[in-house]
Amino acid sequence: MKENIFKTEEDARRSATISIGDLIETHRSKPVLLFLSGGSALSFIDGVQLPEDCGNLTLALLDERYDVDKENKNFSGLSGTSFFKMALDRGANYIEIEDKQDLLETAHLYDEKIKKWIEQNKDSVLLAVLGIGSDGHTAGIFPDDDLERFNLNFNDTGHFIAGVDVGDRNQFRFRITATFTLLKQVSSAIVFAASENKNKILDNLKEEIPLHKFPAQVVKEIKSAEIFRLSR
Repeated sequence: MKENIFKTEEDARRSATISIGDLIETHRSKPVLLFLSGGSALSFIDGVQLPEDCGNLTLALLDERYDVDKENKNFSGLSGTSFFKMALDRGANYIEIEDKQDLLETAHLYDEKIKKWIEQNKDSVLLAVLGIGSDGHTAGIFPDDDLERFNLNFNDTGHFIAGVDVGDRNQFRFRITATFTLLKQVSSAIVFAASENKNKILDNLKEEIPLHKFPAQVVKEIKSAEIFRLSR
């Protein structure tokens, strides 16, 4: 895990943009599945330099809000970016989350799509853009005092995607999210947490805090993770 420390959010955003472009370029000869988070993790991707031919690139969301209006979905934020439009115009694919009547059915279908893509692209590279919330959540994995429930949803499940009810831990309580099983398959991740209110929570990465209390600890288990943060 590498920390990149900047004086301003603009500088961090600019550097993270370059790093994502470099990762895509480095692996352009192989099938690449790039997972994207919502929120602040989408705030800088419009500046990413994409290859002229993105035929080997597939995009997917790490976290989606279920049973909400279209404008509140993470896909609305992603699809509104010039990055997304340019990638598709240049031949990239997108793995869609199809809303079904049931949360678990929606999650299961998305899980099957991700697994099928990986099975069909055995020499593929998985990349991710992650954020970290001020409560220590990442993707749609929120802290939970109920260890048994947490592990059932996210840890060693055999599933790449889970459908969960996070209750009052977030205003959007129903989520379709990556599990730790999937995140540990990621080869390289860009972790964007460049705001002053994130410094304290980022310092917790230096401690050994259980995953169910601090889910963002999983970034330490990703083969190559770069954190973009502000100086104190």
